[in-house]
Amino acid sequence: LILGDYSTQIKKMTEDTLGELLREMHQYTHAVRYNAMANMISAHCQSEDKIIQLIALRWMNTFLEQSGRSMMPFTANILVAVLPCLAFESDKDDIRKIAHQVNEKLKLLIVDTDDEDCTTDLSDEVRVNLVSGSPVRKSTQTPSTQESSISIEKTSDKTSIMEKEEKVTKTLSSEKSEEDSLIFEREPVTVKLSLLNVVAVLVGHMKFTAQETRLETLRWLLWLNKKLPKRIYRQAGRLFPHLQEMLTDISDRVVNLALQVIATLSMSEAGQDSDIPSTTKNESLTPVKQNKGSSPDPSHTRRLQVTDLNGDKRYITLNKYFRLFLVELLKMLNCDRILLENKGRLIIRHLCVYVDARAVYCTLAEILSGEDELAFSGLMVRELNAILFSSAELFDLRMQLQNMEGHDSWVLFKTLYDCWCHNPVAIVCLCLLSQNYQHAATIVSRFGEIEITSEVLQETDKLVQLIESPVFTGLRLHLLTPHQYPYLVQTLYGLLMLLPQTTAFKCLQHRLSSVPIINAISTETKKKSTRHVPRDIDFDKLLHHFLAIQQKHFATRHCRVQKQLTKILFEATSTTSV
Repeated sequence: LILGDYSTQIKKMTEDTLGELLREMHQYTHAVRYNAMANMISAHCQSEDKIIQLIALRWMNTFLEQSGRSMMPFTANILVAVLPCLAFESDKDDIRKIAHQVNEKLKLLIVDTDDEDCTTDLSDEVRVNLVSGSPVRKSTQTPSTQESSISIEKTSDKTSIMEKEEKVTKTLSSEKSEEDSLIFEREPVTVKLSLLNVVAVLVGHMKFTAQETRLETLRWLLWLNKKLPKRIYRQAGRLFPHLQEMLTDISDRVVNLALQVIATLSMSEAGQDSDIPSTTKNESLTPVKQNKGSSPDPSHTRRLQVTDLNGDKRYITLNKYFRLFLVELLKMLNCDRILLENKGRLIIRHLCVYVDARAVYCTLAEILSGEDELAFSGLMVRELNAILFSSAELFDLRMQLQNMEGHDSWVLFKTLYDCWCHNPVAIVCLCLLSQNYQHAATIVSRFGEIEITSEVLQETDKLVQLIESPVFTGLRLHLLTPHQYPYLVQTLYGLLMLLPQTTAFKCLQHRLSSVPIINAISTETKKKSTRHVPRDIDFDKLLHHFLAIQQKHFATRHCRVQKQLTKILFEATSTTSV
């Protein structure tokens, strides 16, 4: 408080006194009761006075160095003081630097063994000496500081005052010597890290104005997941709604780190444990309505085998929160189309990096296949298809679809196909990428049976541009041997007939003019190149599914148009009558 005095001289003297006291604490570490001063120092760390705040942070930094894990019960209070300081600008750079040191030392107090006791959601217990901060070995019971208070028994009236004073003096001197000799042998007490309080502080700072503070809250969650995976997973139901809100943040760095936290929690092996507290279960996200048999139970964990860029195979575990998060993400994108337009692709791309592209796409496809709002499903398929063909992060997934090696690739194709049927141009793209040219030609030939809107023509225009991109280099080379890939030529000519005579029409026409089509027509005896299709892939059923989905889209669009026309006519009639 004296540091807040208006007198510069008094401030200087007080600062020197506190500095001297802090230096003496280094020499008499064993005699300092850090825990008794921790809350007071934490409060001064939040002072609006720059000098008071700086000195308080220096003291807290010393406390963490000398006291160690005995400061764990004050983690939440210290975070409240430190997190805002991490975002200070150049005028408070000295405070920001010392706050960063305090923050890093605070993280180091939490170790892997703190996650062993999972019997409570509140805390884990560590037995340490509150004075030294070091673990205590078992020893005989010794008096604590609080138990060493002086007690003076009642004496008779004959007892002189001198005798009382001598008794008090002897008691003080004996206890002082005992305290010096037994300082490290005090009764160990239980130190608790209240994870609920820490999480509450972090959640509260997720909406903080300063970007660096928001980033640090996410780094703390990553650190807690690394050190306390079981305990932090129990808080996942509480964290996910707030993490989802951070995806709307204006900063791409915050969005990126939030996705990393979401992916880490979604792949936590602690999710395999079925012993989840009932409070966490009640806070779980509510999935959208699914059709019967459209998707697996979202409460089940899924173990997937993925292949790295080096060809190494590894397994990842996706717990229930992965699917539930994607359900909520789709709801959010459906309600906020501006978010979908501005950050939708970034979210999907980064999520594919942190988790796995195939897992993300297959789960989204399963959810969208059961989505009741067909217009949104078609919109999302268009976005997912654009990301698939344009993003470097999905290169492996494109290669898997292009090569179609093994049964897993066909399962992937079938999963995406069921969902991609919501967009006719996207399903043609998928068939061209997977080199199922015959089925692509069949779909294009049936375009006359579905409604061709202006959006379909615009997407067909983009498909022509995509054919000229590096993604379809193999497709263009297949045009050199049209006798082996006649259905590819037929597909492209079908798209050409569909297009109005725009720039895309001229581009595709020019490309097809380079194909030795005469040779292809005259050589019917040469063997056609076809893929080996598994028995469980029935292209006739897939075609019927595509036509059925498109019929639903047609009916939904016309029903919506009819309602709009009825509303306009009703309003016009009401205006006329008035």
